[in-house]
Amino acid sequence: MPVGYCDFPVSAFLFSRRAPPCAPFSAAGLLVRRSLPTATVGRVPTGDFRVVTERCAMPPYPFRSVHAVMDKYSRVGNNPRGGKYLYTAIIFHQAGSLYYLRTSLKGIKPQTLLSDALQRIVQGVNDDVPAGEMGGRPLLVDPALVFPKFPTGYVTAEPKNVPGAFFKRPVLCGYGDEDSRNMIQNSMESEVRVLELLRHNPHPNIVSYLGCVVKDGLIVGTLFEKLDMDLSERCLDKSRPFDVDKCMLNIRSALDHLHSMRYCHNDVKMSNVMVQKDDTAVLIDFDSCLPIGKELGKGCTFDWGNDNATVSSMDNDERAFDLLDTRLREAVSTAVPVGRAAGGEGRASPGGGAALPVPETAATAGTTVEEGVST
Repeated sequence: MPVGYCDFPVSAFLFSRRAPPCAPFSAAGLLVRRSLPTATVGRVPTGDFRVVTERCAMPPYPFRSVHAVMDKYSRVGNNPRGGKYLYTAIIFHQAGSLYYLRTSLKGIKPQTLLSDALQRIVQGVNDDVPAGEMGGRPLLVDPALVFPKFPTGYVTAEPKNVPGAFFKRPVLCGYGDEDSRNMIQNSMESEVRVLELLRHNPHPNIVSYLGCVVKDGLIVGTLFEKLDMDLSERCLDKSRPFDVDKCMLNIRSALDHLHSMRYCHNDVKMSNVMVQKDDTAVLIDFDSCLPIGKELGKGCTFDWGNDNATVSSMDNDERAFDLLDTRLREAVSTAVPVGRAAGGEGRASPGGGAALPVPETAATAGTTVEEGVST
């Protein structure tokens, strides 16, 4: 995948996880909208965070919501997180607009950040540093630079008119880099194109797309049916057996359907498969889905298939499918019931229980931060 911020899933979202209002990062690292309750002020000492400078360059920010926090590392080979820590990017909402902030939070778990701590970071920026640069003032996000134009003929949908639907928005942590901004925009545009094609050619094992969410002529997100849980969460439910063979057949059927239309998914992995109440598997996340032979943009997730892939191909899907089969069977056999620790191993589940002891890769380690955040 290209340089800049293109090493993370620009719009990888989970289709069922929602924390209650005013909740910080969940155990899975998903940061949701939260107001700043007065009770939280002072819970996180200023000294716990590496504010770049003590010089206050702007008035205090009344944070209404924090949309995303993501650590950026230098790339080593195909591993987007293989090198040294570079900085942390923060996207927040203030007074009706989105802002991008680049700062240093090395050694701090992003999951522990609270709005009051982020407010202190903003108050400590250096006014002499250009907006959006390391330690500089927050940079106002220009929607036209990241959201694609809405083409006539596409179906639209309003979240407020479809109660219970899932509203997917892109993660904008790459806004500070031009290549990454283009990647976000192009990925959204190509995903909606595929979703429109699938709307006319539906499949029971592919998520139901309800339409684009449009604002001021720009596609700001997409609306889907809300699904129950992803594969990782389902594996933790030991109250009933899970039929892995059935699950893999469902995924195979979804991929065959895409391939019959000469498209490939290019990002098959645990978090991109949801499970319905009857354990039917449903494939999601089509921002890497492209016609066969087309050059990859966002591309495959590191360590989930062909790390050297440069074009959309069935080989990408086949490698990822085989890996998923292996890792899913291992997860089902080793997962422990929710509420018990897996010998200190694994990562926390969204529900607060133990999580799968799956291989810790760029797709699972700390990704929790990269895997999508939005409100």
